[in-house]
Amino acid sequence: MASPRRNALAVAAVLALAAALAIVPAALRRVQRPSDFYPTLADARRTADAGARLPPLLPPSAREIHAETDRATRRTFVRFAYDPADSTAMQAGLRRLPPAEVERLPVPRAGWSRWWRLAPQTLRGSQGERVHVYEAPPERGGGYLVLDPRTGTAYFWSR
Repeated sequence: MASPRRNALAVAAVLALAAALAIVPAALRRVQRPSDFYPTLADARRTADAGARLPPLLPPSAREIHAETDRATRRTFVRFAYDPADSTAMQAGLRRLPPAEVERLPVPRAGWSRWWRLAPQTLRGSQGERVHVYEAPPERGGGYLVLDPRTGTAYFWSR
């Protein structure tokens, strides 16, 4: 029969192993999918790697910018707030997707990011009627832009 001390050591070892195994995915995610926050576009431009991560369609008023890049797929995910006055400039050169295409558009998940609140349901039904979805050509980021004029929030993900 094992002593109480030995049982306590075994339990402590199992708990330590479980904690270590729980931390590994989060640590790997931070390496595989680095995520950054920039208060303004000017702050982002002062950062060396932000240029590679942010699409050129961000307006000068972009603020509260969250950016994440998946190193394996090279996909970029960006959420930012914008001023409604910049909406027209952001849309320039983009193709607005018709509702039938929006319904079929796969909306990716940005890892475990708390800030990526866009989901497939956001683009469908009555909620989907309130957002505008655009396809950006390669020179403008090569991805999709979703604008929510009610909240002044935009989501972008690259292909």
